[in-house]
Amino acid sequence: MTYLITAIGILFLVVGVVYTVRPSMIRAFIDFAKIGSRIYFMAPIRIAIGILLLIATPKATNVWIPGIIGAIAVISGVSVYFLGLARISAIMDWWKALPDNKLRILTILMAVLGVLIIYSA
Repeated sequence: MTYLITAIGILFLVVGVVYTVRPSMIRAFIDFAKIGSRIYFMAPIRIAIGILLLIATPKATNVWIPGIIGAIAVISGVSVYFLGLARISAIMDWWKALPDNKLRILTILMAVLGVLIIYSA
């Protein structure tokens, strides 16, 4: 199970680093996700990652790190269905409108979360 936590941490770290280097990729991903109702098909991925982290939490060195991040992932994935397409689209437009420096700060935070997840494995 610690391999699972490490793999998810590496995923967070890689995505955070790539988006930090190329913030335009976030905007391209947002454009991709906003087509039709694709966001509804991406939410289960977030829910699955959260559930996997929660399942693997008892085997972690620091159980609170994957536990909290997994719970947040599940809640954010489920909230997509409650907020609706219009509100999620507005949130995505807000993200897309952020300047590159702010996007980089947020993606660095994502990479740091990845490091924390790897550390907790």
